[in-house]
Amino acid sequence: GGARLCLEERSDEKPAAAGSIHPVRSDVLRLVFDTAALRARDCHPHSLLITPPRDPEWNRQVLRCTITSGPMKILFLNGPNLNLLGQREPEVYGKASLKEIESNVRQRAAELGVEMEFRQSNLEGELVAWIQQAKGNFDAIVLNAAAYTHTSIAIRDAIVAVSIPTIEIHLSNVHAREEFRHRSLIAAVCTGVIAGFGAHTYILGLEASVNVIGRKK
Repeated sequence: GGARLCLEERSDEKPAAAGSIHPVRSDVLRLVFDTAALRARDCHPHSLLITPPRDPEWNRQVLRCTITSGPMKILFLNGPNLNLLGQREPEVYGKASLKEIESNVRQRAAELGVEMEFRQSNLEGELVAWIQQAKGNFDAIVLNAAAYTHTSIAIRDAIVAVSIPTIEIHLSNVHAREEFRHRSLIAAVCTGVIAGFGAHTYILGLEASVNVIGRKK
């Protein structure tokens, strides 16, 4: 999705001028596109050199295929009661609403050249479905599972199933609060955990995701 292919044909006898267009044999073209389809999802710009067999028709021509992947895509998921941010225990969770947090994250994402989606649900099953649907559509997930952090085996299993880098985040320092909040069922299957920095936690989650995706590329 979003990958662009630039084909450039070269000949040993006479190099092609920049911008010139040559007929490309369909079987080799199909090889180029099939190879690109395998690699485009997981790469920053790459060049592939494909040398067809020597024969009179080709005269050892070489195709160069440049694959340019689209921008990073990050999915932010928010669990139960986070729709009440700004009203709910502001001394713990801060005064910023979820909409205000989203706006700040979008601004930072634009600066980083990252595409993002921001969703919230009070339903465990909906969060599981969104994690499942992220496979093949997003490069990373930033997840504030809220209370489900401490209870949801289903969310944990979904993270494992999709194998997408996932950053667990929390507005408050959960380890400085009630004992039942100290244990996360999802932390062990996440790439990392960020907690306790208020609304800025989301910005840190975004930046961590970009760093993780960059390392994978």
